[in-house]
Amino acid sequence: MPSSASFFALLMLRMLAIVAIPRNADCERAMPRFVILTHDHPELHWDLMLEAGPALRTWRLAEPPETGKTIAATALGDHRLAYLDYEGPVSGGRGHVTRWDAGEYRVQTWTDDQISIKVDGKKTQGTFQL
Repeated sequence: MPSSASFFALLMLRMLAIVAIPRNADCERAMPRFVILTHDHPELHWDLMLEAGPALRTWRLAEPPETGKTIAATALGDHRLAYLDYEGPVSGGRGHVTRWDAGEYRVQTWTDDQISIKVDGKKTQGTFQL
């Protein structure tokens, strides 16, 4: 018969396994979300934001995405997930944002040197390469 300490550890492992196996459908979204926001500060530009774990990876675009067109994208710092659904003034007097497009994306390649995603938005469908 196992000691009481080892029995407790075994019981805890089994209980954790039972809790970890069932998954909540909300936690298993098929694809992460993206949003493209029109931002009017300091000059008009578009922010491409990709849901990546607890934050949004963000790039500033000089113009909205257009099929077959290469657009300069400047990496910015990560943003809060709240921007996936937010429209309105940006704190600190940094202008105003409005949603230009939103949807889901699928990662094709994501390395330190290259990101390639397939987006499925209301206005934008296709592959982005960053």
